[in-house]
Amino acid sequence: MPPTGASIATRTGTNSLSEPANAVVGGVLQTDHYIAKLGLDLRYDGVACHGTAPVRPEAFAPGTRRLRTGYLATLVDVVAGHAPNGAVGPTVDLRIQVVGQTPTDGDICLTSRPLRIGSRLIVGETLLCAGDDPVPFARAVTTFMHVRLDVDLPARQGPLPAMDEPSLDAFLGVARRDERSLVLEPVMRLANGMAGTVQGGVQALFAEIAADQVLGGAHGPRLVASDLDIRYLDRVRVGPLVATVDPLGGDAGARLAVVTLSDGGTERIVARVGMTLDPAH
Repeated sequence: MPPTGASIATRTGTNSLSEPANAVVGGVLQTDHYIAKLGLDLRYDGVACHGTAPVRPEAFAPGTRRLRTGYLATLVDVVAGHAPNGAVGPTVDLRIQVVGQTPTDGDICLTSRPLRIGSRLIVGETLLCAGDDPVPFARAVTTFMHVRLDVDLPARQGPLPAMDEPSLDAFLGVARRDERSLVLEPVMRLANGMAGTVQGGVQALFAEIAADQVLGGAHGPRLVASDLDIRYLDRVRVGPLVATVDPLGGDAGARLAVVTLSDGGTERIVARVGMTLDPAH
């Protein structure tokens, strides 16, 4: 199970290639790391963790104005991983349901509250709203191991780090392996340094991109998940990370799929992702 996305960005460790994952140097989040690209700002009120992040056009599915749900899952992973007042982890599972129109500009505002804090697990709910709109456009439920981490996410400092690629799809650098699967290399900017794995939100985004490319095809409409449920089972030990897509059918307006993420070096299952995909507009 990979640690929460928050701790990835805030603690030095080793990735699957046994290199230092220096996402934070001198208390400052390194601008080339995926988490830094989010531009997240966190605050606590003793009951909940609140996060604010600008809408990044690079987070749209290419050729559309629809945010990738895997990108939203990353925001949830970081904010929920700090609820109510500090970093916890690892992440056990995360499910996000998009129930309204995702914003195309402005800020995404997240509020995460624990539903239950047990001795071993923390279950939380996160609501996502567009700016000052009180009506959520998405809802997520997460489970974390109840392990308090002595780390924290630095507050957003300065301008939003530039992204050299036109989309997060390109930022991840995925490649097609065969007609049913894609591969992703566990490079430093995608790493969870604490446990030597790929950041949990990256895994969700990678699974969504794989389902889009396999089920949508080169000439079909872009597909974006309206419901994404990821269960983290192991870490990436060697790499590359392989996403294998199994379609489950669905009607003409939606497609169902299960995506298995596995470590190409060990063949161990890293995560299992179920999702409902809709054409993006």
